[in-house]
Amino acid sequence: MQTVICFVMGFTQDLDTLTGQEKLWRKARRLSSPDTLVMTPVPWDTDPSKLAAFIARQGDGEVPKVRFVGYSWGGGWQFPRLATQLMHRAIPVESAVLCDAVYRSPVFPSWFPFNPMS
Repeated sequence: MQTVICFVMGFTQDLDTLTGQEKLWRKARRLSSPDTLVMTPVPWDTDPSKLAAFIARQGDGEVPKVRFVGYSWGGGWQFPRLATQLMHRAIPVESAVLCDAVYRSPVFPSWFPFNPMS
């Protein structure tokens, strides 16, 4: 059975600068094997449906084990959406590590004074 470790970056992170997520991903790459895919970190706003479809294909006909590592909006925004998309495909998330997960309201912007949704 294939294990997929999915890294999702935070709001201010992207691939052009070294981040904590990338440092952690570099160490996790040592776990890569024919049975374990350690995905390159993706931005927090990656389409969760497309990300779930990619993960689903990695099972080679079986249900993959999913482990999620999210930082900031990667944990607070992407993780719930990705988990929902995976659930629609009958793929459970085996474990998740969320560091400084930040909720992002779809109704009120984060800068809105006294945002009741944050």
